[in-house]
Amino acid sequence: PLPEVNATVLIDGRTQPGGWVTLDGSATVDADGLVFAASGIEVRGLAIGNFDKTAIVARGGGATIAGNRLGTNEAGSALLPVGFGVAITSAGNTVGGTNAADGNVVAATQGGVHVLGAGANAIRGNRIGTNEAGTAVLVPGGGIGVLVLGGPTAPANGVSVEDNTIAGYNRNL
Repeated sequence: PLPEVNATVLIDGRTQPGGWVTLDGSATVDADGLVFAASGIEVRGLAIGNFDKTAIVARGGGATIAGNRLGTNEAGSALLPVGFGVAITSAGNTVGGTNAADGNVVAATQGGVHVLGAGANAIRGNRIGTNEAGTAVLVPGGGIGVLVLGGPTAPANGVSVEDNTIAGYNRNL
């Protein structure tokens, strides 16, 4: 497993040749992809797959997770399984964004984006459970596409979930 990140960082795979950096967890067992304990992190241009647990865990608050492929290849066209796409346990995070380039493709076998006990988060403009184009379902069925648990859910005081394409999951809450 990779070490937990305890400092504010910008990780931008778009700066690399081909515009992506791939994290492949095939050699790990029972591990998360990236775990951020610091606040204010930004993660873009990553393809994260083959991790048993969660592709990205945000614990520090104020994170921006945008323009990634979580549980898929770089093209967002084939499943590279992860248990969960994104898990958020802090406030003030954004998963996706308002323009098409900021949307994540999240195809996780157990669940797409889970917000656990924290408010003031935004989940917008993502393709959850589908391919990059939003035209085919990649997840094998089951799980929850978007889960907001233990925190306020109204956009004015809590979690905003808008303009996402969600398919292939049994439930969305």
